[in-house]
Amino acid sequence: MLYMLRENKINSTWFALSLLVSVLTAIFLWVTQPPILVTQVAVISLISMVALAWAFMDSSSKGISDTSQTDAASRFESRNNQRSVGLKLQGLGQLNLAFEKFKQCAHNHDTANLLYNLATDFQIKGEPKNAKKTFEFISTFEPNFKDVQERIAFFNGDTIPGNFVANENPNKEILQKETPEKITPEPVIQSQPTISDKTIASGKTIIVAPEQEPEKEAVLYDELSEYPTLYGSRYKVKNALGQGTTGAVFKGKDIVTDQIIAIKVLNLSSELEANQLEEYKFRFHREIETAGNLSHPNIVKILDSGETDGFAYIAMEYVAGINLRGYARADSLLHPKTVLKIIAQCADALAYSHKQDLIHRDIKPANIIYNQTDDYVKLTDFGIARIPDSTRTRAGSILGTPLYMSPEQLAGERLDARSDLYSLGVTLYHLLTGSPPFRPKTMAELMRSITQEQHKDISEINPSTPSCIAWTVNKALEKAPDKRFQSAASMANKLRECEMMLDSL
Repeated sequence: MLYMLRENKINSTWFALSLLVSVLTAIFLWVTQPPILVTQVAVISLISMVALAWAFMDSSSKGISDTSQTDAASRFESRNNQRSVGLKLQGLGQLNLAFEKFKQCAHNHDTANLLYNLATDFQIKGEPKNAKKTFEFISTFEPNFKDVQERIAFFNGDTIPGNFVANENPNKEILQKETPEKITPEPVIQSQPTISDKTIASGKTIIVAPEQEPEKEAVLYDELSEYPTLYGSRYKVKNALGQGTTGAVFKGKDIVTDQIIAIKVLNLSSELEANQLEEYKFRFHREIETAGNLSHPNIVKILDSGETDGFAYIAMEYVAGINLRGYARADSLLHPKTVLKIIAQCADALAYSHKQDLIHRDIKPANIIYNQTDDYVKLTDFGIARIPDSTRTRAGSILGTPLYMSPEQLAGERLDARSDLYSLGVTLYHLLTGSPPFRPKTMAELMRSITQEQHKDISEINPSTPSCIAWTVNKALEKAPDKRFQSAASMANKLRECEMMLDSL
């Protein structure tokens, strides 16, 4: 019995039998033996039963403990396997399956970091809904993880275009919004009825409706750490600077040079038929190579381009500042002199690019970055707006914003430099008045207005508008290219002439 106690091999059946034998033995001795001997045997039996009970309980508790430890180890192994499988799926581009695996991992800081990187991959692939879903899942167990709440607000449209700067406390990732300078020296036109933010078909052309431009801008300045790597490249990405219909723009880092950059990712497969993809890739990289040769103080420099996992990426210089969408509103207009100075610098950039035989095709406030502190302007997205011809895309899509398109661009005609000058004129009009020249309720009405109707003169909107400015705007918005400014340089000169006239008033 002592041997079995030492070995802890007693189970409940053995304990019951031993107890029964001890009781029967005690009764037998009580009847047949002298009282003193009976007392001695009883004491011995009692000690034996206590020892048996202790051994039984110790064995049982160890059994329970062993089972508990085994279950815990099993759960840990299962969660660890889910993590490994999820990472493998993410590496293969199976992001939705990876999300399901990560959801089954322990809800802790490490899992939140895995999901955060996964959400960034969703954004890179142009899947904002899945990115938002992933950020929202993180917030269910780590609500204060990094900038998750700002990301969710970004996808919900709660952030307003503007400059976002980091909080002074380096231990916090709370972002504070710095609103545009609010200078409204003269009456401005109120916003006209909006156009549905759906994709509207017209003939063989599908255009993104004008109420919702492709990018939703929210520039986030924060510390660069824990980057997910852009597959197959030397670049790592952090926060989104803008989300478009075909991809997104990210703040990132070149891990070779340690340079802070901006990375634009385009989801080619979403825009093209499979049999046209290779041809477009060739044309895309040729355009980007041409744009990469541009070197001008008012043009964002393209550093590199490539493709990986079904999408193309463009690495560009990172420019401090904000785009002008925040200033194209009636309640946030810049001073007219500042607007003239900005548009003149844009015209300088176009004059240079046109000499290199490169047309921008998508001039608009969102593609103009303005640094108010240093008072400089840079045009971005050169070479990107040229998606394949309308007959070669799935539905004949035109990449661009129709509010700013020239009549010939909407008509699908061959473009030259004067189309950019029309778009620059629309941008000038918008920044001066707070509304574009045309903003009807339907796409068909918009196309008819741009190609056939006369815009409302800005001097009618604001009678105190200097005649030089009104003339310049009207010249840029002529329907016929031959009646517009014939070069960006001539438009820049006229803008500076108007600026000097404002100084004399």
